[in-house]
Amino acid sequence: VQSAWRVLSDPTRRLLYDLRNFGHSSLSTGAETANSEGAEMKLLKLQKEQAERDVDNMEVQLQKVLRREKAKRGVLVRKAFYGDLRLRRESLEDGLSMRRTIEPEDLVGPIVEVSKPLQSFVEQSAIVLPGGAAASKADLPGFYNPAPLDPEVELSLYVLYEFRSQLHEVLVGDRETLSLPYRRHVLAPGKAPRGPFSP
Repeated sequence: VQSAWRVLSDPTRRLLYDLRNFGHSSLSTGAETANSEGAEMKLLKLQKEQAERDVDNMEVQLQKVLRREKAKRGVLVRKAFYGDLRLRRESLEDGLSMRRTIEPEDLVGPIVEVSKPLQSFVEQSAIVLPGGAAASKADLPGFYNPAPLDPEVELSLYVLYEFRSQLHEVLVGDRETLSLPYRRHVLAPGKAPRGPFSP
């Protein structure tokens, strides 16, 4: 009952629920939600606005975390991307051979930059985001699903972070647990980051 209330009382979640289950929204009969493309654009706009509000609301906490982590050389998130992190065909060879660092424009996408919200989750120089069937990272404050109506898109989270003045990088699936820092995430000295892509 609480879960249903949470979905039905939030216009963004309600729109997502309606579009996934019925193909149209029960909230309005306006032209923008009459076709699925217009409805998806409205949904993305609502999700993005909510994520921006979340980031604005966590700004004080974010600055506090940054000061604390910089002072003790803890976890500092340099880059974080969430979305479809598969490589475009034209970038596939470079990505697999690791000739260069993969950049967001090399990815299929869509993707969302989530460095600020992820940094605000740091507690005692660590981040632990639990995984599980019901634990999509799209539900975290400051995050959103950039392809909400495409069930074929496999979402992933890439994080490039610094810990004890060493660069680390990690890639996890949407419903996998993210736990950092870990020694296995460390980049070898002089080695460039692989970048955000899901092989």
